Amino acid sequence: MERELDRVTAWYEGLNPSQDVLLNISLSAALILGASTLILLAKRWVAGLKIQDVDDKARIVSATRNGAILATTLILVVLWSPQLKTATLSIVAFAAALVIATKEVILCLIGGLVRAGAGMFSVGDRVEIGATRGEVIETGFFTVKMLELGPYPTGHGRSGSVLIIPNSQLLIQKVVNESTPGRYILHSFEIQIVRRSQLTPMVQALEKIVHEECGRDIEAARRHLERYRRRHQLLYPDAKPKLCMYFRELNQVLFYVRVPVLEVEKSLRQQAITRRFVEVVDRYDEMELFPKSRPIEKLESKDTDIS
Repeated sequence: MERELDRVTAWYEGLNPSQDVLLNISLSAALILGASTLILLAKRWVAGLKIQDVDDKARIVSATRNGAILATTLILVVLWSPQLKTATLSIVAFAAALVIATKEVILCLIGGLVRAGAGMFSVGDRVEIGATRGEVIETGFFTVKMLELGPYPTGHGRSGSVLIIPNSQLLIQKVVNESTPGRYILHSFEIQIVRRSQLTPMVQALEKIVHEECGRDIEAARRHLERYRRRHQLLYPDAKPKLCMYFRELNQVLFYVRVPVLEVEKSLRQQAITRRFVEVVDRYDEMELFPKSRPIEKLESKDTDIS
């Protein structure tokens, strides 16, 4: 065994520089392929485990992936250490000057790579980058082009303006993707009205409107969200419509509504529910079932998405 090891060592030391580089490239490719295969097998193995808590599965997959990446990186550094040592001294000065001169360009390129690698968003998604919201129409190595959404901060309509955001902003700003990958999303919005002496009939009327507008999408949304949960080992909310009531101030009632809808129809469904509920409130006022303390024009609507 020792003789065989000595022969392999002598053969490796006798390689010329070009053969040494080719061997390192081959070993590196094999190492990366093995790490990728290990991560894929780990995901399949974890998916088959009889573990009820999906968070535990996600932690196992994450730990395996991070461990494989760390081990692969360390081995690659050791494998290429002679070449790295030789090249480092000669390129440090040049690299420092290049980074200083092209700092913004490098940040934009890194931001584009991070966006693509992390799957932050793609063309067609509605995203929020810092204080800017828009629908992505083009992505590149250096910039992201969006159609601005407005006119109010949480609106879904297009203002007509085209925004070009440098990819460097993806590294320093909060990025929110309002579009769940796939067909259905859970859309949330708020309706605020003036408080009345009796609220039960109004709650019942709003529940009926919500189920009439979105009841047909519950089963399809449930199947989609279940597939998404299994694929990413996540605990996703139930697809059933949800209605909550809060008292924000002494004379104001806030209804929180969450419904399953097609991503492209969320604004239409929100407007349909809000308009029908306004008609119910007006009808109750006309029938004098509730005291008219303030005009109904005070109704407001705000919306968000759960993703």
